[in-house]
Amino acid sequence: NCSPDVEDSSQRRVVPCPGAVDRQSTARVLGEVLHEIWKYSEQLCGKRLKPMLGHLLPYYEQRCGELPAKVREVVLAISAAQIDRVLAPKKVHAGVVNRRTPKTNAAIKALVPV
Repeated sequence: NCSPDVEDSSQRRVVPCPGAVDRQSTARVLGEVLHEIWKYSEQLCGKRLKPMLGHLLPYYEQRCGELPAKVREVVLAISAAQIDRVLAPKKVHAGVVNRRTPKTNAAIKALVPV
């Protein structure tokens, strides 16, 4: 394992680790693929989207083009929790809101006449 950036002491510049660029580009493409599939699957949560990825990926590739084998493998192997983490920034901008927390007992008691 090497860190994402390795300092070259002779040149005093930061040299990217050989595998870091590939991982970053794969992560970026993964985010784009998941975002597109998520949008067209009625914005499902990761738990519901995960089992459907195998069925939806061929339609995505038909519409947007063939994916590299490595990216396709990562998309099919991703966990539901990781899907939610990858899509979290996109969900904020898409207008998906979390459910409201329930009112406290005091607030409910104030609304109900006794």
